[in-house]
Amino acid sequence: QVFALWAAMFTLTLSTGWLCAAVGLGFAASWLGAFGHNWVHQPRYKQWAYLSLDLIGFSSDGWFREHNLQHHMYTNTPWDNHYHGTDPFLITDPSIPRSWVQSHLMPYLNPVILSFGLLGNYVFHSGELLRGREK
Repeated sequence: QVFALWAAMFTLTLSTGWLCAAVGLGFAASWLGAFGHNWVHQPRYKQWAYLSLDLIGFSSDGWFREHNLQHHMYTNTPWDNHYHGTDPFLITDPSIPRSWVQSHLMPYLNPVILSFGLLGNYVFHSGELLRGREK
């Protein structure tokens, strides 16, 4: 049903160019990405991860490798790719003192910053594809 919603919003956005359709497409893609994140944890549902993550611009193979084999194995340790990968915006090291900006403003700004994750991930993985390090 989420895929059908995404397909409908994609078609509506392409055929009409309506802003509200594009916003609906964004919400449907976010929902599809959330499901893809959950499916990539379970080998039995890997094909659903391919469908959902690759469809919206993420590399499901890269996500599996980076998320399951690095983030989940080393959560909140220096070996976790999220440990310093989001600095200085999202500090995940609990031993580092937070500045006023990090403790009072960033909790409200982080959702805005993280909304660019898809674009950043797309650019990164496109570079990896061009270098032949990603399939």
